[in-house]
Amino acid sequence: MKYKLGICIFFLAFVVSSCGSSPQGNLFRDDELTTAPAPQRTTLRDDDNRTQFQEALNLANSATNLAKSAKSETDWKAVANQLNKAILLMQLVPKSDRNYKLSQQKVVEYQKSLAEVEKKLKL
Repeated sequence: MKYKLGICIFFLAFVVSSCGSSPQGNLFRDDELTTAPAPQRTTLRDDDNRTQFQEALNLANSATNLAKSAKSETDWKAVANQLNKAILLMQLVPKSDRNYKLSQQKVVEYQKSLAEVEKKLKL
């Protein structure tokens, strides 16, 4: 029994020690492990969300200013286009963003404005 236990311990020690020393034991060299590129992020950072939110506000403000002086169908189409873009950007604000609630209120506000612009375009 002692003989079998000794063989098992020797075999286990041999396997464990040879795993680290064998060139084939490591799939990657140490320098390959430290220089691997970081995975790409697929979600927007908070800064990106704020920029997106701000861009939507800017587009809506621009549409409002343009609507004040709009005279032609082309002008009103530009107003509608800017409002559509602002709506889309606001709809993309994630629930986790601190501006989410406000963005959803703005979506409703911008949709009402867009409906008014579309009425003017149909006249």
